[in-house]
Amino acid sequence: MAAAHGSTHGPGAGYLRAALEADAHHGSKLAAVVRRVRTRPAGVKISMRKATKSHTPHGKDFKRSCHLVDVGPLDSVVSIDPDRLVAVCEGRVTIEQLVDAAAKHGLVPAVIPEIHDFTVAGLINGLGIETSSHRYGGFFDTVTAMEVVLASGEVRHVDLASDKDLFDSLFGSYGTLGIVTAATVGLIPGKPLVRTRYLRFDSLHAYCEAMKAVVGGSHLFIEGFVFSLTDAVLMLGDFVDEVDPSEGELWDPTVRGKEWIHQHARTVSSQLKAGAVVRGDSLAGEMAALGACSAGTDFMGTKHYFFRSERSWLWTLEAFVGFKELTDTEWGRKMVEDRAAGDYAKMDAVFGFAGGSANNPSWSSDDLERVFVQQDTIWHVSNLEKGCRWVAEHIGVWPLWHCPCRVERRAGPFTSVPAAKLALNSFLEPPAYVVDMGIYGEATAPDFRVRRDMRKLQALMDAPTTFGNVYLSPEEFESAFDLTVYRRLRRELGAEDAFPSIETKVVVYDASKPELGRIPLWRLEREGLLVPLKRAAAATAVAAVAGIALLVAGSRHDGGVTGVLRDCADGLRAAAGSVWAAVSGVAAEAPGAESPSSS
Repeated sequence: MAAAHGSTHGPGAGYLRAALEADAHHGSKLAAVVRRVRTRPAGVKISMRKATKSHTPHGKDFKRSCHLVDVGPLDSVVSIDPDRLVAVCEGRVTIEQLVDAAAKHGLVPAVIPEIHDFTVAGLINGLGIETSSHRYGGFFDTVTAMEVVLASGEVRHVDLASDKDLFDSLFGSYGTLGIVTAATVGLIPGKPLVRTRYLRFDSLHAYCEAMKAVVGGSHLFIEGFVFSLTDAVLMLGDFVDEVDPSEGELWDPTVRGKEWIHQHARTVSSQLKAGAVVRGDSLAGEMAALGACSAGTDFMGTKHYFFRSERSWLWTLEAFVGFKELTDTEWGRKMVEDRAAGDYAKMDAVFGFAGGSANNPSWSSDDLERVFVQQDTIWHVSNLEKGCRWVAEHIGVWPLWHCPCRVERRAGPFTSVPAAKLALNSFLEPPAYVVDMGIYGEATAPDFRVRRDMRKLQALMDAPTTFGNVYLSPEEFESAFDLTVYRRLRRELGAEDAFPSIETKVVVYDASKPELGRIPLWRLEREGLLVPLKRAAAATAVAAVAGIALLVAGSRHDGGVTGVLRDCADGLRAAAGSVWAAVSGVAAEAPGAESPSSS
Protein backbone atom coordinates (compact mmCIF):
# COMPACT_ATOMS: atom_id res chain seq x y z
CA MET A 1 0.00 0.00 0.00
CA ALA A 2 1.40 3.42 -0.83
CA ALA A 3 -0.19 6.79 -1.20
CA ALA A 4 0.69 9.55 -3.63
CA HIS A 5 2.75 11.17 -0.90
CA GLY A 6 4.14 7.92 0.34
CA SER A 7 6.82 5.29 -0.13
CA THR A 8 7.17 5.71 -3.90
CA HIS A 9 7.94 9.44 -3.57
CA GLY A 10 10.12 11.70 -1.44
CA PRO A 11 13.70 11.67 -0.18
CA GLY A 12 15.27 8.22 -0.09
CA ALA A 13 18.00 6.30 1.69
CA GLY A 14 20.82 8.67 0.74
CA TYR A 15 18.96 11.66 2.16
CA LEU A 16 18.24 9.77 5.38
CA ARG A 17 21.85 8.65 5.81
CA ALA A 18 23.19 12.17 5.26
CA ALA A 19 20.73 13.68 7.77
CA LEU A 20 21.62 11.11 10.42
CA GLU A 21 25.38 11.49 9.88
CA ALA A 22 25.02 15.25 10.30
CA ASP A 23 23.32 14.83 13.67
CA ALA A 24 25.64 15.20 16.65
CA HIS A 25 24.13 12.44 18.75
CA HIS A 26 22.59 9.78 16.52
CA GLY A 27 25.88 8.04 15.74
CA SER A 28 26.67 7.22 19.36
CA LYS A 29 23.15 6.00 20.05
CA LEU A 30 23.22 3.80 16.97
CA ALA A 31 26.62 2.40 17.95
CA ALA A 32 25.25 1.35 21.36
CA VAL A 33 22.45 -0.61 19.66
CA VAL A 34 24.91 -2.29 17.29
CA ARG A 35 27.22 -3.31 20.18
CA ARG A 36 24.33 -4.80 22.10
CA VAL A 37 23.10 -6.75 19.06
CA ARG A 38 26.57 -8.19 18.53
CA THR A 39 26.81 -9.43 22.12
CA ARG A 40 23.74 -11.66 21.72
CA PRO A 41 24.41 -15.18 23.05
CA ALA A 42 24.08 -17.90 20.44
CA GLY A 43 20.56 -19.29 20.21
CA VAL A 44 18.96 -16.42 22.16
CA LYS A 45 16.43 -14.18 20.40
CA ILE A 46 16.61 -10.40 20.37
CA SER A 47 13.81 -8.18 21.62
CA MET A 48 13.63 -4.43 22.21
CA ARG A 49 13.67 -2.68 25.57
CA LYS A 50 12.03 0.73 25.28
CA ALA A 51 10.86 3.57 27.46
CA THR A 52 7.43 3.82 25.85
CA LYS A 53 4.69 1.28 26.55
CA SER A 54 3.69 -1.56 24.30
CA HIS A 55 0.14 -1.18 22.99
CA THR A 56 -0.13 -4.53 21.29
CA PRO A 57 -2.82 -7.04 22.30
CA HIS A 58 -0.37 -9.80 21.44
CA GLY A 59 1.29 -11.87 24.13
CA LYS A 60 4.66 -10.71 25.41
CA ASP A 61 5.77 -13.72 27.47
CA PHE A 62 8.40 -14.60 24.87
CA LYS A 63 10.41 -11.53 25.93
CA ARG A 64 11.39 -13.12 29.23
CA SER A 65 14.05 -15.28 27.63
CA CYS A 66 15.22 -12.72 25.05
CA HIS A 67 18.42 -10.73 24.75
CA LEU A 68 17.09 -7.20 25.28
CA VAL A 69 18.42 -4.30 23.23
CA ASP A 70 17.74 -0.87 24.69
CA VAL A 71 16.34 1.41 21.96
CA GLY A 72 14.91 4.00 24.36
CA PRO A 73 17.57 6.68 23.69
CA LEU A 74 16.62 6.80 19.99
CA ASP A 75 13.97 9.44 20.62
CA SER A 76 14.97 12.56 18.67
CA VAL A 77 13.38 14.36 15.74
CA VAL A 78 16.59 14.88 13.78
CA SER A 79 15.26 17.36 11.21
CA ILE A 80 12.16 18.87 9.61
CA ASP A 81 12.46 19.80 5.94
CA PRO A 82 9.62 22.21 5.01
CA ASP A 83 10.67 22.27 1.36
CA ARG A 84 10.67 18.51 0.84
CA LEU A 85 7.82 17.97 3.33
CA VAL A 86 9.66 15.29 5.27
CA ALA A 87 10.85 14.67 8.82
CA VAL A 88 13.86 12.56 9.79
CA CYS A 89 13.06 10.80 13.06
CA GLU A 90 14.72 8.24 15.26
CA GLY A 91 12.69 5.11 15.89
CA ARG A 92 11.39 5.90 19.38
CA VAL A 93 10.06 9.34 18.48
CA THR A 94 6.42 9.50 19.54
CA ILE A 95 3.63 10.77 17.35
CA GLU A 96 3.12 13.67 19.75
CA GLN A 97 6.80 14.66 19.47
CA LEU A 98 6.53 14.57 15.69
CA VAL A 99 3.31 16.61 15.71
CA ASP A 100 4.89 19.27 17.94
CA ALA A 101 8.10 19.47 15.89
CA ALA A 102 6.26 19.71 12.56
CA ALA A 103 3.81 22.31 13.90
CA LYS A 104 6.65 24.81 14.32
CA HIS A 105 6.87 24.83 10.53
CA GLY A 106 3.12 24.86 9.88
CA LEU A 107 3.18 21.15 9.01
CA VAL A 108 1.69 17.92 10.34
CA PRO A 109 2.42 14.22 9.69
CA ALA A 110 0.37 13.02 6.74
CA VAL A 111 -1.08 10.17 8.83
CA ILE A 112 -1.43 10.53 12.61
CA PRO A 113 -2.65 7.52 14.62
CA GLU A 114 -4.60 8.82 17.60
CA ILE A 115 -2.52 7.76 20.62
CA HIS A 116 0.17 10.26 21.59
CA ASP A 117 2.88 7.77 22.55
CA PHE A 118 2.68 5.56 19.49
CA THR A 119 6.18 5.63 18.03
CA VAL A 120 7.59 5.88 14.51
CA ALA A 121 9.24 2.44 14.68
CA GLY A 122 6.17 0.95 16.36
CA LEU A 123 3.92 2.19 13.56
CA ILE A 124 6.32 0.82 10.95
CA ASN A 125 6.55 -2.56 12.68
CA GLY A 126 2.87 -2.77 13.64
CA LEU A 127 1.23 -0.57 11.00
CA GLY A 128 -1.20 2.28 11.60
CA ILE A 129 -4.25 3.68 9.82
CA GLU A 130 -6.01 6.96 10.58
CA THR A 131 -8.62 9.34 9.22
CA SER A 132 -6.41 10.80 6.47
CA SER A 133 -5.52 7.31 5.20
CA HIS A 134 -8.15 7.42 2.46
CA ARG A 135 -5.88 10.02 0.86
CA TYR A 136 -2.36 9.09 2.00
CA GLY A 137 -2.59 5.39 2.84
CA GLY A 138 -1.34 3.92 6.09
CA PHE A 139 1.37 5.48 8.22
CA PHE A 140 3.86 3.13 6.56
CA ASP A 141 2.90 4.62 3.19
CA THR A 142 4.30 7.99 4.29
CA VAL A 143 7.70 6.47 5.12
CA THR A 144 10.21 6.94 2.29
CA ALA A 145 13.38 5.46 3.83
CA MET A 146 14.50 3.54 6.91
CA GLU A 147 17.65 2.80 8.87
CA VAL A 148 17.69 -0.77 10.17
CA VAL A 149 20.12 -2.79 12.29
CA LEU A 150 20.27 -6.41 11.15
CA ALA A 151 21.03 -9.54 13.16
CA SER A 152 24.77 -9.30 12.43
CA GLY A 153 24.94 -5.69 13.61
CA GLU A 154 25.13 -4.42 10.03
CA VAL A 155 23.40 -1.06 9.51
CA ARG A 156 21.45 -0.55 6.29
CA HIS A 157 19.65 2.47 4.88
CA VAL A 158 16.89 1.22 2.61
CA ASP A 159 14.22 2.64 0.35
CA LEU A 160 12.01 1.37 -2.42
CA ALA A 161 14.66 1.82 -5.09
CA SER A 162 17.72 0.50 -3.24
CA ASP A 163 16.23 -2.57 -1.53
CA LYS A 164 12.57 -3.05 -2.36
CA ASP A 165 12.23 -6.49 -0.73
CA LEU A 166 13.58 -5.48 2.67
CA PHE A 167 11.93 -2.06 2.58
CA ASP A 168 8.46 -3.47 1.88
CA SER A 169 8.84 -6.46 4.18
CA LEU A 170 9.75 -4.38 7.24
CA PHE A 171 6.26 -2.87 7.35
CA GLY A 172 4.09 -4.95 9.67
CA SER A 173 6.91 -7.38 10.48
CA TYR A 174 6.83 -6.67 14.26
CA GLY A 175 10.59 -6.48 14.60
CA THR A 176 11.21 -9.93 13.17
CA LEU A 177 13.66 -8.82 10.44
CA GLY A 178 15.70 -6.16 12.23
CA ILE A 179 15.59 -3.09 14.48
CA VAL A 180 14.28 0.08 12.82
CA THR A 181 16.38 2.88 14.32
CA ALA A 182 15.33 5.84 12.12
CA ALA A 183 13.06 6.78 9.22
CA THR A 184 11.89 9.61 7.02
CA VAL A 185 8.20 10.43 7.47
CA GLY A 186 6.03 12.44 5.06
CA LEU A 187 4.46 15.74 6.14
CA ILE A 188 1.64 17.93 4.79
CA PRO A 189 0.66 21.57 5.39
CA GLY A 190 -1.61 22.03 8.41
CA LYS A 191 -3.85 24.73 9.89
CA PRO A 192 -4.81 25.72 13.45
CA LEU A 193 -8.21 24.00 13.49
CA VAL A 194 -10.12 21.03 12.15
CA ARG A 195 -13.78 21.45 11.27
CA THR A 196 -15.70 18.19 11.59
CA ARG A 197 -19.13 17.49 10.14
CA TYR A 198 -21.11 14.71 11.80
CA LEU A 199 -23.74 13.10 9.58
CA ARG A 200 -26.15 10.68 11.19
CA PHE A 201 -27.92 7.81 9.42
CA ASP A 202 -30.85 5.67 10.56
CA SER A 203 -29.93 2.90 8.16
CA LEU A 204 -26.71 0.89 7.93
CA HIS A 205 -27.16 0.65 4.18
CA ALA A 206 -27.42 4.43 3.77
CA TYR A 207 -24.33 4.93 5.94
CA CYS A 208 -22.24 2.43 3.95
CA GLU A 209 -23.35 4.00 0.67
CA ALA A 210 -22.31 7.41 2.01
CA MET A 211 -18.91 6.02 3.01
CA LYS A 212 -18.41 4.78 -0.56
CA ALA A 213 -19.35 8.20 -1.89
CA VAL A 214 -16.90 10.22 0.21
CA VAL A 215 -13.69 8.15 0.16
CA GLY A 216 -11.09 9.75 -2.04
CA GLY A 217 -13.15 12.94 -2.18
CA SER A 218 -12.59 16.49 -1.01
CA HIS A 219 -12.62 15.90 2.76
CA LEU A 220 -9.21 15.28 4.32
CA PHE A 221 -10.32 13.28 7.37
CA ILE A 222 -12.94 10.50 7.28
CA GLU A 223 -14.10 8.08 9.96
CA GLY A 224 -17.37 6.61 11.19
CA PHE A 225 -19.10 4.96 14.12
CA VAL A 226 -21.84 2.34 13.82
CA PHE A 227 -23.79 2.13 17.08
CA SER A 228 -26.43 -0.32 15.79
CA LEU A 229 -27.95 -1.42 12.50
CA THR A 230 -30.16 1.68 12.64
CA ASP A 231 -27.78 4.27 14.09
CA ALA A 232 -24.48 5.36 12.51
CA VAL A 233 -22.45 8.58 12.28
CA LEU A 234 -20.08 9.56 9.46
CA MET A 235 -17.46 12.16 10.43
CA LEU A 236 -15.88 14.36 7.75
CA GLY A 237 -13.03 16.70 8.71
CA ASP A 238 -10.96 19.46 7.09
CA PHE A 239 -8.34 21.98 8.14
CA VAL A 240 -9.59 25.55 8.65
CA ASP A 241 -8.06 28.76 9.95
CA GLU A 242 -10.79 29.86 12.35
CA VAL A 243 -14.11 28.96 13.92
CA ASP A 244 -17.19 29.94 11.91
CA PRO A 245 -19.92 30.55 14.53
CA SER A 246 -22.59 30.14 11.88
CA GLU A 247 -21.57 26.49 11.52
CA GLY A 248 -20.65 25.33 15.02
CA GLU A 249 -18.68 25.82 18.20
CA LEU A 250 -15.16 25.07 19.40
CA TRP A 251 -15.00 21.76 21.28
CA ASP A 252 -12.08 20.52 23.36
CA PRO A 253 -11.98 16.69 23.55
CA THR A 254 -9.29 16.76 26.24
CA VAL A 255 -11.46 18.28 29.01
CA ARG A 256 -11.81 15.85 31.91
CA GLY A 257 -15.30 14.41 32.30
CA LYS A 258 -16.74 15.80 29.08
CA GLU A 259 -18.32 13.49 26.51
CA TRP A 260 -16.01 10.96 24.94
CA ILE A 261 -15.59 11.24 21.19
CA HIS A 262 -18.09 8.55 20.23
CA GLN A 263 -20.66 10.02 22.63
CA HIS A 264 -19.97 13.51 21.28
CA ALA A 265 -20.48 12.28 17.72
CA ARG A 266 -24.00 11.11 18.57
CA THR A 267 -24.82 14.37 20.35
CA VAL A 268 -23.58 16.74 17.64
CA SER A 269 -25.01 14.68 14.80
CA SER A 270 -28.49 15.07 16.30
CA GLN A 271 -28.46 18.87 16.21
CA LEU A 272 -29.66 19.33 12.65
CA LYS A 273 -32.66 17.44 11.31
CA ALA A 274 -33.08 16.76 7.61
CA GLY A 275 -35.37 19.28 5.94
CA ALA A 276 -35.04 21.84 8.73
CA VAL A 277 -33.84 25.39 8.26
CA VAL A 278 -30.19 24.86 9.13
CA ARG A 279 -27.00 26.76 9.77
CA GLY A 280 -24.55 26.38 6.91
CA ASP A 281 -26.03 25.74 3.47
CA SER A 282 -23.13 23.49 2.48
CA LEU A 283 -23.88 21.13 5.36
CA ALA A 284 -27.55 20.99 4.38
CA GLY A 285 -26.54 20.15 0.83
CA GLU A 286 -24.16 17.41 1.98
CA MET A 287 -26.86 15.94 4.22
CA ALA A 288 -29.24 15.74 1.31
CA ALA A 289 -26.65 14.36 -1.12
CA LEU A 290 -25.56 11.59 1.25
CA GLY A 291 -28.99 10.75 2.66
CA ALA A 292 -28.29 11.66 6.29
CA CYS A 293 -31.23 12.08 8.66
CA SER A 294 -29.48 14.69 10.85
CA ALA A 295 -26.12 16.41 11.18
CA GLY A 296 -24.00 18.92 13.06
CA THR A 297 -20.61 20.63 13.03
CA ASP A 298 -17.88 21.46 15.52
CA PHE A 299 -14.31 22.76 15.50
CA MET A 300 -11.29 21.36 17.35
CA GLY A 301 -7.75 22.57 17.74
CA THR A 302 -5.64 20.55 15.31
CA LYS A 303 -3.60 18.74 17.98
CA HIS A 304 -6.76 18.12 20.00
CA TYR A 305 -8.33 16.55 16.94
CA PHE A 306 -5.38 14.24 16.41
CA PHE A 307 -5.69 12.81 19.95
CA ARG A 308 -9.47 13.19 20.30
CA SER A 309 -9.96 9.50 21.18
CA GLU A 310 -7.24 9.13 23.78
CA ARG A 311 -9.10 10.28 26.90
CA SER A 312 -11.43 7.29 26.62
CA TRP A 313 -8.85 5.03 24.95
CA LEU A 314 -10.97 5.07 21.81
CA TRP A 315 -14.27 3.93 23.37
CA THR A 316 -13.04 0.89 25.25
CA LEU A 317 -13.18 2.49 28.71
CA GLU A 318 -16.95 2.58 28.38
CA ALA A 319 -16.99 -1.04 27.28
CA PHE A 320 -14.72 -2.20 30.11
CA VAL A 321 -16.76 -0.42 32.76
CA GLY A 322 -19.95 -1.84 31.26
CA PHE A 323 -22.24 0.54 33.12
CA LYS A 324 -23.54 3.24 30.80
CA GLU A 325 -25.58 4.81 33.58
CA LEU A 326 -22.17 5.78 35.00
CA THR A 327 -20.18 6.60 31.86
CA ASP A 328 -23.03 8.61 30.32
CA THR A 329 -22.60 11.17 33.14
CA GLU A 330 -19.88 13.78 33.55
CA TRP A 331 -19.09 12.79 37.14
CA GLY A 332 -18.95 9.13 36.14
CA ARG A 333 -16.51 9.82 33.32
CA LYS A 334 -14.37 11.91 35.68
CA MET A 335 -14.20 9.03 38.13
CA VAL A 336 -13.20 6.55 35.42
CA GLU A 337 -10.69 8.92 33.86
CA ASP A 338 -9.08 9.70 37.20
CA ARG A 339 -8.39 6.01 37.65
CA ALA A 340 -7.01 5.22 34.25
CA ALA A 341 -7.75 7.33 31.20
CA GLY A 342 -4.90 8.50 29.00
CA ASP A 343 -2.31 6.10 30.44
CA TYR A 344 -2.25 2.62 28.94
CA ALA A 345 -0.19 1.21 31.83
CA LYS A 346 -2.78 2.42 34.34
CA MET A 347 -5.63 1.17 32.20
CA ASP A 348 -4.01 -2.23 31.98
CA ALA A 349 -3.53 -2.29 35.77
CA VAL A 350 -7.05 -1.08 36.58
CA PHE A 351 -9.11 -2.63 33.80
CA GLY A 352 -6.89 -5.49 32.62
CA PHE A 353 -6.61 -4.34 28.99
CA ALA A 354 -3.94 -6.93 28.32
CA GLY A 355 -5.75 -9.64 30.24
CA GLY A 356 -4.05 -9.41 33.62
CA SER A 357 -5.77 -8.66 36.92
CA ALA A 358 -4.15 -7.47 40.14
CA ASN A 359 -7.06 -8.88 42.14
CA ASN A 360 -7.33 -12.27 40.46
CA PRO A 361 -3.99 -13.86 39.48
CA SER A 362 -5.76 -16.68 37.67
CA TRP A 363 -7.46 -14.27 35.25
CA SER A 364 -5.60 -14.43 31.93
CA SER A 365 -5.62 -13.02 28.42
CA ASP A 366 -7.41 -16.22 27.35
CA ASP A 367 -10.24 -15.36 29.75
CA LEU A 368 -10.40 -11.79 28.47
CA GLU A 369 -10.65 -12.97 24.86
CA ARG A 370 -13.75 -14.99 25.68
CA VAL A 371 -15.66 -11.81 26.48
CA PHE A 372 -13.78 -8.82 25.05
CA VAL A 373 -12.71 -8.37 21.44
CA GLN A 374 -9.74 -6.19 20.38
CA GLN A 375 -9.52 -6.72 16.66
CA ASP A 376 -9.10 -4.84 13.38
CA THR A 377 -10.42 -6.24 10.12
CA ILE A 378 -10.01 -5.03 6.54
CA TRP A 379 -12.93 -4.82 4.09
CA HIS A 380 -13.24 -3.42 0.62
CA VAL A 381 -15.48 -0.38 0.89
CA SER A 382 -18.14 -2.13 -1.21
CA ASN A 383 -18.27 -5.00 1.32
CA LEU A 384 -18.45 -2.86 4.45
CA GLU A 385 -22.16 -3.46 5.01
CA LYS A 386 -21.70 -7.22 4.73
CA GLY A 387 -18.94 -7.11 7.33
CA CYS A 388 -20.98 -4.99 9.74
CA ARG A 389 -23.97 -7.32 9.57
CA TRP A 390 -21.83 -10.41 10.15
CA VAL A 391 -20.14 -8.86 13.19
CA ALA A 392 -23.52 -7.72 14.55
CA GLU A 393 -24.96 -11.23 14.32
CA HIS A 394 -22.01 -13.36 15.40
CA ILE A 395 -20.02 -11.11 17.77
CA GLY A 396 -22.29 -8.30 18.88
CA VAL A 397 -19.73 -5.56 19.63
CA TRP A 398 -20.89 -1.93 19.56
CA PRO A 399 -19.88 0.58 18.42
CA LEU A 400 -17.89 -0.39 15.35
CA TRP A 401 -15.27 2.11 14.14
CA HIS A 402 -14.51 2.60 10.46
CA CYS A 403 -11.51 4.25 8.85
CA PRO A 404 -11.03 4.08 5.06
CA CYS A 405 -7.58 3.62 3.53
CA ARG A 406 -6.27 4.00 -0.01
CA VAL A 407 -4.35 1.03 -1.43
CA GLU A 408 -2.07 2.43 -4.09
CA ARG A 409 0.31 -0.41 -4.93
CA ARG A 410 1.12 -3.99 -4.10
CA ALA A 411 3.80 -3.91 -1.43
CA GLY A 412 5.10 -6.24 1.28
CA PRO A 413 3.64 -9.43 2.75
CA PHE A 414 1.79 -7.68 5.59
CA THR A 415 0.59 -4.59 3.69
CA SER A 416 -0.90 -6.01 0.50
CA VAL A 417 -3.68 -8.31 -0.59
CA PRO A 418 -2.35 -11.82 -1.38
CA ALA A 419 -2.58 -13.10 -4.92
CA ALA A 420 -5.09 -15.77 -3.92
CA LYS A 421 -7.46 -13.13 -2.54
CA LEU A 422 -6.99 -10.94 -5.62
CA ALA A 423 -7.89 -13.85 -7.87
CA LEU A 424 -11.24 -14.12 -6.09
CA ASN A 425 -11.76 -10.39 -5.53
CA SER A 426 -10.29 -8.48 -8.47
CA PHE A 427 -11.82 -5.25 -7.15
CA LEU A 428 -9.10 -5.31 -4.47
CA GLU A 429 -6.40 -4.80 -7.10
CA PRO A 430 -4.73 -1.43 -6.44
CA PRO A 431 -5.69 1.34 -6.60
CA ALA A 432 -8.60 0.57 -4.32
CA TYR A 433 -10.23 1.67 -1.07
CA VAL A 434 -10.49 -0.58 1.93
CA VAL A 435 -11.94 0.15 5.36
CA ASP A 436 -10.37 -0.77 8.67
CA MET A 437 -13.22 -1.95 10.91
CA GLY A 438 -12.16 -1.64 14.54
CA ILE A 439 -14.00 -4.17 16.70
CA TYR A 440 -13.13 -3.23 20.27
CA GLY A 441 -15.58 -4.09 23.01
CA GLU A 442 -17.62 -6.69 24.85
CA ALA A 443 -18.96 -9.53 22.75
CA THR A 444 -22.70 -9.73 23.42
CA ALA A 445 -23.78 -12.37 20.90
CA PRO A 446 -25.28 -15.18 23.06
CA ASP A 447 -23.42 -17.98 21.29
CA PHE A 448 -20.10 -16.16 20.88
CA ARG A 449 -17.08 -18.48 20.80
CA VAL A 450 -13.87 -16.55 20.36
CA ARG A 451 -11.76 -18.98 18.35
CA ARG A 452 -14.57 -20.31 16.19
CA ASP A 453 -16.05 -16.92 15.38
CA MET A 454 -12.79 -15.00 14.99
CA ARG A 455 -11.47 -17.67 12.65
CA LYS A 456 -14.62 -17.36 10.55
CA LEU A 457 -14.30 -13.58 10.56
CA GLN A 458 -10.67 -13.63 9.48
CA ALA A 459 -11.52 -16.00 6.63
CA LEU A 460 -14.43 -13.79 5.57
CA MET A 461 -12.75 -10.36 5.51
CA ASP A 462 -11.26 -9.11 2.28
CA ALA A 463 -7.60 -8.79 3.28
CA PRO A 464 -5.59 -10.45 6.06
CA THR A 465 -4.15 -8.30 8.81
CA THR A 466 -1.94 -8.71 11.85
CA PHE A 467 -3.34 -5.60 13.60
CA GLY A 468 -4.94 -7.69 16.33
CA ASN A 469 -4.58 -11.34 17.29
CA VAL A 470 -4.46 -13.85 14.47
CA TYR A 471 -6.69 -16.88 14.94
CA LEU A 472 -5.35 -18.91 12.04
CA SER A 473 -3.45 -22.15 12.24
CA PRO A 474 0.20 -22.03 11.10
CA GLU A 475 -0.81 -23.54 7.75
CA GLU A 476 -3.66 -21.06 7.30
CA PHE A 477 -1.40 -18.17 8.28
CA GLU A 478 1.17 -19.22 5.70
CA SER A 479 -1.44 -19.31 2.94
CA ALA A 480 -3.14 -16.07 4.03
CA PHE A 481 -0.02 -13.96 3.37
CA ASP A 482 2.50 -14.01 0.52
CA LEU A 483 5.47 -14.84 2.73
CA THR A 484 7.99 -16.12 0.18
CA VAL A 485 10.13 -12.97 0.19
CA TYR A 486 9.79 -12.54 3.95
CA ARG A 487 10.94 -16.14 4.63
CA ARG A 488 13.89 -15.70 2.26
CA LEU A 489 14.95 -12.49 4.00
CA ARG A 490 14.70 -14.16 7.40
CA ARG A 491 17.16 -16.82 6.20
CA GLU A 492 19.55 -14.54 4.31
CA LEU A 493 19.77 -11.86 7.01
CA GLY A 494 20.24 -14.28 9.91
CA ALA A 495 16.94 -13.22 11.41
CA GLU A 496 15.68 -16.78 11.89
CA ASP A 497 18.22 -17.32 14.64
CA ALA A 498 18.28 -13.77 16.02
CA PHE A 499 14.68 -12.51 16.08
CA PRO A 500 11.37 -14.13 17.10
CA SER A 501 9.17 -15.29 14.26
CA ILE A 502 6.08 -13.40 13.16
CA GLU A 503 4.00 -16.34 14.38
CA THR A 504 5.43 -15.90 17.88
CA LYS A 505 4.31 -12.29 17.80
CA VAL A 506 0.79 -12.58 16.40
CA VAL A 507 -0.57 -16.14 15.99
CA VAL A 508 -2.59 -17.26 18.99
CA TYR A 509 -4.61 -20.19 17.63
CA ASP A 510 -4.03 -23.40 19.53
CA ALA A 511 -6.16 -26.31 18.38
CA SER A 512 -5.44 -28.19 21.62
CA LYS A 513 -7.26 -25.64 23.74
CA PRO A 514 -10.95 -26.30 24.43
CA GLU A 515 -13.43 -23.90 22.86
CA LEU A 516 -15.16 -22.10 25.71
CA GLY A 517 -18.08 -19.70 25.68
CA ARG A 518 -18.57 -16.31 27.24
CA ILE A 519 -17.89 -15.91 30.97
CA PRO A 520 -21.00 -14.79 32.87
CA LEU A 521 -20.44 -11.81 35.17
CA TRP A 522 -16.89 -11.58 33.84
CA ARG A 523 -16.13 -8.22 35.40
CA LEU A 524 -16.69 -9.71 38.86
CA GLU A 525 -14.62 -12.75 37.90
CA ARG A 526 -11.78 -10.51 36.69
CA GLU A 527 -11.72 -8.71 40.04
CA GLY A 528 -11.77 -11.94 42.04
CA LEU A 529 -15.20 -11.10 43.47
CA LEU A 530 -17.34 -13.76 41.85
CA VAL A 531 -16.46 -16.69 44.17
CA PRO A 532 -16.96 -14.67 47.40
CA LEU A 533 -20.24 -13.32 46.04
CA LYS A 534 -21.36 -16.82 45.08
CA ARG A 535 -20.59 -18.03 48.61
CA ALA A 536 -22.41 -15.08 50.13
CA ALA A 537 -25.37 -15.74 47.84
CA ALA A 538 -25.38 -19.43 48.81
CA ALA A 539 -25.27 -18.58 52.51
CA THR A 540 -28.09 -16.08 52.02
CA ALA A 541 -30.13 -18.68 50.17
CA VAL A 542 -29.61 -21.25 52.95
CA ALA A 543 -30.62 -18.71 55.57
CA ALA A 544 -33.69 -17.76 53.53
CA VAL A 545 -34.75 -21.40 53.14
CA ALA A 546 -34.23 -22.02 56.85
CA GLY A 547 -36.27 -18.94 57.67
CA ILE A 548 -39.11 -20.02 55.41
CA ALA A 549 -39.04 -23.54 56.87
CA LEU A 550 -39.15 -22.08 60.36
CA LEU A 551 -42.14 -19.91 59.52
CA VAL A 552 -43.97 -22.83 57.95
CA ALA A 553 -43.22 -25.06 60.94
CA GLY A 554 -44.27 -22.30 63.31
CA SER A 555 -47.62 -21.98 61.62
CA ARG A 556 -48.29 -25.65 62.40
CA HIS A 557 -46.96 -25.71 65.96
CA ASP A 558 -49.07 -25.00 69.02
CA GLY A 559 -46.40 -22.67 70.38
CA GLY A 560 -45.80 -20.87 67.09
CA VAL A 561 -42.29 -19.97 65.94
CA THR A 562 -41.16 -19.66 69.58
CA GLY A 563 -42.35 -23.20 70.22
CA VAL A 564 -40.49 -24.47 67.20
CA LEU A 565 -37.29 -22.83 68.41
CA ARG A 566 -37.80 -24.24 71.94
CA ASP A 567 -38.39 -27.74 70.59
CA CYS A 568 -35.34 -27.42 68.35
CA ALA A 569 -33.25 -26.43 71.37
CA ASP A 570 -34.59 -29.34 73.39
CA GLY A 571 -33.81 -31.67 70.53
CA LEU A 572 -30.26 -30.37 70.24
CA ARG A 573 -29.73 -30.81 74.02
CA ALA A 574 -31.08 -34.36 73.84
CA ALA A 575 -28.85 -35.19 70.89
CA ALA A 576 -25.85 -33.76 72.71
CA GLY A 577 -26.68 -35.82 75.77
CA SER A 578 -26.88 -39.00 73.72
CA VAL A 579 -23.54 -38.29 72.14
CA TRP A 580 -21.98 -37.61 75.55
CA ALA A 581 -23.42 -40.78 76.96
CA ALA A 582 -21.99 -42.80 74.12
CA VAL A 583 -18.59 -41.18 74.48
CA SER A 584 -18.67 -41.69 78.27
CA GLY A 585 -19.47 -45.35 77.82
CA VAL A 586 -16.55 -45.88 75.53
CA ALA A 587 -14.25 -44.02 77.91
CA ALA A 588 -15.40 -46.11 80.90
CA GLU A 589 -14.63 -49.33 79.06
CA ALA A 590 -11.14 -48.21 78.07
CA PRO A 591 -8.36 -49.61 80.35
CA GLY A 592 -7.20 -47.04 82.88
CA ALA A 593 -9.83 -44.52 81.82
CA GLU A 594 -11.08 -42.04 84.37
CA SER A 595 -14.78 -41.32 84.81
CA PRO A 596 -16.04 -37.82 84.03
CA SER A 597 -16.94 -37.33 87.68
CA SER A 598 -13.36 -37.88 88.79
CA SER A 599 -11.84 -35.31 86.51
